[in-house]
Amino acid sequence: MSLADRLEAAGIVLTCAIVVALPMGALFGIYDDGGFFLSWSLSLLALAPGTALGVAVVRLEDPRLTHTHVWRFGVAHWLTAVGLWQVLSVETPGDESLALACWTGAFAVGLIVAGGDSILARFR
Repeated sequence: MSLADRLEAAGIVLTCAIVVALPMGALFGIYDDGGFFLSWSLSLLALAPGTALGVAVVRLEDPRLTHTHVWRFGVAHWLTAVGLWQVLSVETPGDESLALACWTGAFAVGLIVAGGDSILARFR
């Protein structure tokens, strides 16, 4: 494996970790009362799913799961969750169940956006 391939793989894993950490950090923020920023342990925990997903993207080389799908999912999920929280005026602590419901709905939106190209292909 050449240096360029290794750097590309490292970039894919790193960006997947960051993009998936956005919605995971939002989820952990519901239950963390430490202020605006998460604690170090929760921040590292938020990076774990994205890192695992990035390694899977690099190792599997499956055309059904690409770097673009991960980006679409992470950004759509995070923006939808934050948007719903703003529209519904969710305040934590106090509205944890509503915040979790919005986050779960945003998860579904992220999945739909990530798989949008395959969904649209069925209608062509």
